[in-house]
Amino acid sequence: MTSNARRAVVVGSGPNGLAAAITLAQAGLQVEVFEAESQPGGGARTMELTLPGFHHDFGSAVHPMAAGSPFFSTLPLHDHGLEWIHSPAPLAHPLDDGSAVMLERDLNDASRALGEDGRAWEQLMRPIVEHWPGFASDILRPVFKVPHHPLLLAKFGLQALPSANFLARRLFRNARTKALFAGVAAHSFLAMDEPLSASFGIVLGATAHAVGWPVPRGGSQSITNALCSYLGRLGGVVKTDSRVGDLSSMGEFKVALCDVTPKQLLQIAGPRFTPAYQRLLQHYRYGPGIFKVDYALSANTLSGLTATFLMDRHSTCSRVSKHRSNVLLLDFATVCLLEECSKRPISKRWTRTWSAETSVGGPWTCCSFYCGRPGGSTRRAHQMFSFVRPQHRRAAESMACAATTQRNWH
Repeated sequence: MTSNARRAVVVGSGPNGLAAAITLAQAGLQVEVFEAESQPGGGARTMELTLPGFHHDFGSAVHPMAAGSPFFSTLPLHDHGLEWIHSPAPLAHPLDDGSAVMLERDLNDASRALGEDGRAWEQLMRPIVEHWPGFASDILRPVFKVPHHPLLLAKFGLQALPSANFLARRLFRNARTKALFAGVAAHSFLAMDEPLSASFGIVLGATAHAVGWPVPRGGSQSITNALCSYLGRLGGVVKTDSRVGDLSSMGEFKVALCDVTPKQLLQIAGPRFTPAYQRLLQHYRYGPGIFKVDYALSANTLSGLTATFLMDRHSTCSRVSKHRSNVLLLDFATVCLLEECSKRPISKRWTRTWSAETSVGGPWTCCSFYCGRPGGSTRRAHQMFSFVRPQHRRAAESMACAATTQRNWH
């Protein structure tokens, strides 16, 4: 077999493109990945988006589906530098009354914390949690394969088909549990009354108990770096600053895979497709757009801000109305960070207040600040503190996420 007969090209170095490249390399092909940007990773990049020294995740900062990926779990990514950091509780959902509902990692603990809705939550999640590897493989591969758990998949299909609103009203009594499920289901970017929006709430809710909602140490770039490193061990090459305008300019190859959008694919390889498929690509309708805003904060910016640490791990409702005008709801890992920065202990059982000006003591980074209009609980800003300045790097290794509410929006 000639060299070109074994050559494979992949356009785009996002996680999907790199996964495809690794699969091809494992099959014995000579793989080249072409990336238009100077840094590989696509949405899984960590970049200085605001100021020098402040690192932000370009896309998602929390990766339950990466941690629970059937394919990624077969790769020795830990040997190539990928390490997951888990918060004791995967997530919390802030409510309009100033309280928050927390989802515990352990399913039994979550069931007890959710009170009257605990049993319904457990019955919805436990079958998936207990069979996560096979279930994940079933829902993430082509539907033409025989499923590992056909009965579980059939039950999931019936529950996942309706809207998130419908399923929440049908299963849960308490508004807090309904809000929690809606917040998880909102990751679908579908309206809560649209069909199939419930599926995201079920799957991501189950991952919270099955694999957690971890962040990669060093940011999302660590995922990309580990994939690139393993691909390199297999003989593959990633070429950055290499924009592909036409597949015909790539020379001879056995196979080409494109990790791009439909209209980009039409531009790159349109003449290779049938007229009917070209029309499908041309008329592809994209989903709703989203955005996030990254902030670089300093101690002066936080001067006078009083943070309320909600550390009673057995409480499902922690009031912060005393400081409603400017409040940070911080999780356990965040308090660990502030303890490290201030070198002063913070009670891990009782709620207390702390001056951010004295506890932070220096510039640090606020990452993935999702903004929306004030008012609804599902439109509150969600703040994830991912990195700090180099002098606080070790403390940031314990960082997870936090939710913030503010009265004044600018």
